[in-house]
Amino acid sequence: MTNELLIASSVLQWVALCAGGVVLLGIARQVGLLHERSAPLGAMITDHGPGVGDKAPSFSIIDVKGQKRQVGGEDPAGPRLRDEGADLAADPNPDPSRRLPAAA
Repeated sequence: MTNELLIASSVLQWVALCAGGVVLLGIARQVGLLHERSAPLGAMITDHGPGVGDKAPSFSIIDVKGQKRQVGGEDPAGPRLRDEGADLAADPNPDPSRRLPAAA
């Protein structure tokens, strides 16, 4: 009696495993079909940002301090080649006394 139950449970486990594999293959096939149908959507979008050399749109926003700020458009101070507050270039004459301490 015990031997027949072990054989029956093993057969049922193999049937369940095979059925799960078939279901998994079916789901993978459906995901592949959905991927093929929706993949070109990114390339079909026709709305795009401003072109090269176009001026940025001008609009007003409220910053985190509650002040009104103007974003985009012409700069009232005129065109600048470089922002005075930000130095993005590497220092051409590095000061060796400002080196980082050696790791211990």
